[in-house]
Amino acid sequence: MFFYIGKNCPLLSMEKKTDTVFLDKGWKQTNIDEINYWYKGYSTDCILSETINEIIKGYKPAGKWAVISSSGDVYHPMLRGFPVYENVESKTNIPFDNYSDAYYDIFEFERPNSFITLDEASREINDILQENIKNFFKYNNIDKLRVLFSGGIDTLSVWAVLDNLKFDYDLYIHRPKKNDFFGTKQEYESDLINLCRKKFWGYRMTSCFSDENYYLTGFYSERIQLREVTHGHAIANYKNVKLHELPKKTDYLYWFLQRPSCKINNEPYLKTEKEVIDWCNRSVFYDHQMWHIDNNYHFSPFNDLRITQVINKLSLEDIVTNALTAIIQKNIIKYNRPDFLSILSDYKNHGNVWGNYNLNFHKIQLRDTIKKCIT
Repeated sequence: MFFYIGKNCPLLSMEKKTDTVFLDKGWKQTNIDEINYWYKGYSTDCILSETINEIIKGYKPAGKWAVISSSGDVYHPMLRGFPVYENVESKTNIPFDNYSDAYYDIFEFERPNSFITLDEASREINDILQENIKNFFKYNNIDKLRVLFSGGIDTLSVWAVLDNLKFDYDLYIHRPKKNDFFGTKQEYESDLINLCRKKFWGYRMTSCFSDENYYLTGFYSERIQLREVTHGHAIANYKNVKLHELPKKTDYLYWFLQRPSCKINNEPYLKTEKEVIDWCNRSVFYDHQMWHIDNNYHFSPFNDLRITQVINKLSLEDIVTNALTAIIQKNIIKYNRPDFLSILSDYKNHGNVWGNYNLNFHKIQLRDTIKKCIT
């Protein structure tokens, strides 16, 4: 879902649609009132191809999509799924040098006077994830998803929900090797892919195929739930403590937060709880982790502002508890496939991350229709 609006796009793999519109592969075209529009992505609210006229009039259905007119207008969801960079000559979401960020209108989340429990929040977020997956299949012509289990809790959470809903999928698991950490495949050469893998960490772990395919991802889980390290530092600053001092040794993030890189604190010192939560909320709108590239689409059920709204219904102490323990996602896995918890590592990205998987994956029963590719 990459675009360049301007003359002479620097990347050879981008397709020229007009003298000033260049797009990666996978966009579809329609014409409304003698104006050409290109669209790409998915929605969990509607059939995108049938809704372009409403979108150019202001409708912003949920999902991860974009619509671009021949005159260079860019339409996107309320939670924009990609950055936009500008200079005096062009506009793009490709990370070239010497461009400035283009911002868009965001809103403040409402915070109630009384709070819900972590169990209640887990149930509400589980409902949102289930709804997003059901609607993904309802509104998009998808035969089957590729599920990529990376060993972490984010991919495990969405995999558990998908499996419990009885949708078929192909399961891909790659245990890191010395010279092949992610096990990615690439069927063609592309200067766009090369640049994205250099600039965005998410593209280092995705395969790129020529034909259309769809990945289920756990991207955005931490940011949307206010669980990022940056959030933790801002909250710790407000509480006048060090972030790495907050977790207990049994907490899922304990060892991760002991890393020197996670102790670097460049976040603000804010005076009130409202200022802290508002600062964390605003960051949700500008964390662009992963979107579609060519014919490779990335479905991210956690990329939903309603989940952040649920988190805002928790007390600050419970927000911290979830950030340190990932208790909401552990509950969600328990609701859907409790046996999946047996393959989750004891700690985030620490120690023998694949140890529990190696011990217990063979005990997990999957439907015969699930194709497994394990390397």
